[in-house]
Amino acid sequence: MRREIEYYDYKKTQRAGERMIRVGIVEDQEEYRQQLLSYLQTFQEKEGVVFQVETFHDGYDFVERYDSEFDLLLMDIHLPLIDGMSAIEEIRKRDSDVFVIFITSTAQYAVKGYDVNAIGYILKPFNYYSLSEYLKKTIKRLKMKEDSFLRIKAGQNYYRVNQDAIQYVESQGHKLIFKLTDQELESIGVMRELEQQLQPDRFLRIHRGFIVNLRHITGINHSTVIVGEAELPISRGKRKLIMDTLAKQWHV
Repeated sequence: MRREIEYYDYKKTQRAGERMIRVGIVEDQEEYRQQLLSYLQTFQEKEGVVFQVETFHDGYDFVERYDSEFDLLLMDIHLPLIDGMSAIEEIRKRDSDVFVIFITSTAQYAVKGYDVNAIGYILKPFNYYSLSEYLKKTIKRLKMKEDSFLRIKAGQNYYRVNQDAIQYVESQGHKLIFKLTDQELESIGVMRELEQQLQPDRFLRIHRGFIVNLRHITGINHSTVIVGEAELPISRGKRKLIMDTLAKQWHV
């Protein structure tokens, strides 16, 4: 499988307040691939955003290599090996939040596209205006996202997880166990590095082996907190900090 990587990464000229938007283009036709790259660059210069772009030539290669690193996917439907619709259905199992714009020569897949929460469709042949309108819509939605996401590698798969969904994290040596509201993920890492990635106003390390999401604490006593169905230990030196923090959140 061949993968072509193109980066428009203007960190050196990035102005304060600009957000880097990670875009994946999945298109097997060189003509349309280059057209999309050109339009993205034009949009970038006009609208004051910064794109980082990676291109793929087929659906199979894209799905195999996908690791939840994109904000937006520009996805052709008629692709070799795996069609674009099937590729997105597979991606949705791992990443429910990435925005998708389908690019196709026919609108017959429109209804099915809404099943995978696509922003919309661009019909070939397309022009700059048709793409730019969807880009503006996408950027508006990205700005509206107040919740941050954590990228977790569990086994051979990558997951993009809303931090609100994390109840607590347990450390066992160099293993991190993420207890989510609907599943459990096991990854490799250390608490010190994880703490830097989590939102400090939501998470607190209550013990050398546990970080908890304050919003999921439902009870506390002298030596433990209740998070979901678990009762987790509190370090002696952390109890006052936890009590003071919860008192503010619970308006006690």
